[in-house]
Amino acid sequence: MSVEGEFFLSITGSIEHAEFYDINNAYCKYGYHFGPEWSVVAGIEEGLTQMSKCSNDPRNLAVWNFPLEATFKSTDPHGWPQLIMSIYGLDIFGHDVIRGYGVCYLPLKAGRHEKSHAHESGGYCYGNVQRGAEGFLQVGLQQRRATEEIRRF
Repeated sequence: MSVEGEFFLSITGSIEHAEFYDINNAYCKYGYHFGPEWSVVAGIEEGLTQMSKCSNDPRNLAVWNFPLEATFKSTDPHGWPQLIMSIYGLDIFGHDVIRGYGVCYLPLKAGRHEKSHAHESGGYCYGNVQRGAEGFLQVGLQQRRATEEIRRF
C-alpha cells in the first residue's frame, strides 16, 4: 500500500563497456547516491563488475555487459538518485588503482539520454539504463587526454 504523495522510480539496463588508452584490464564499481527522503525498495544498491581484459583492437575495449536494476521510493524529488561509477585496473605490481570515475543523475523523464564526463586519464565507459518500460538512459564516463577534443552531450 502506498502513502499519499509517494512515487517510485524504476531503472533497468547494463554497464556495457569501457574504452581505454593505456591499460590492459579493468572493472567497474557502481553505486547510487540519493537524498534522505529516498530509499531502495528493490534491486541492488551497489555492485562490482567482473575484471575484463581489454581487446586487442585500436579501441582497447573492456566489455562487461553487467546488469543494473533498482527501484527507488520517495515522497520528495529533492535528492534525486545519481549513478556513480568508478573504474579500476591493475598496475604493473597487480595492485588495484583507480583509472577513472563519473557521476550522472538518473533522468527526470523517460527516453534515451546520453552524458559524458571528461577526465585526464584515458578511457570511455558506456552503459544503458532503462527507466521503467518507457525508454533508455545511456550513461557514459568519458576520459580523454588533455590534447584531445572534449565532447559533451
